Amino acid sequence: MSIFNFWKPKQKPFECQPKKDDAFDDANLIYKTVTGIVGMKYRKKNARKALNLLELNDGETDDVELMREPTNPHDHLAIKVYLFGIFVGYIPRREMRELRRIIQKENIIIKATAMVGFPIDENEFDFALFIKIYSK
Repeated sequence: MSIFNFWKPKQKPFECQPKKDDAFDDANLIYKTVTGIVGMKYRKKNARKALNLLELNDGETDDVELMREPTNPHDHLAIKVYLFGIFVGYIPRREMRELRRIIQKENIIIKATAMVGFPIDENEFDFALFIKIYSK
């Protein structure tokens, strides 16, 4: 996996990678990607709570849930993102077509790690999601 440059509040940028997950066999790996989260501007309070919890965990967590939302009136393939059980936004629609298609399958295991991403401005920030999907 490539090394990505990430930002943590009150710190200089640093290079890091998500923790290696030895629990899953890469022979069963069918997809992997890195993406951000959209729609956090509508959930600023939730995003700030998740950021505070991430900072307590050295800027990284595996407590990530991706949940399909087929009843979403704007996008029947919408994927909600929860960090620490807190709804913070969605997987981007445009860049992640393949991911959104694969996640609709039933016989997969999804492993995701979230990290604090680059700042957008003084009051906004982003999360980076490292996603791996395995066949069962």
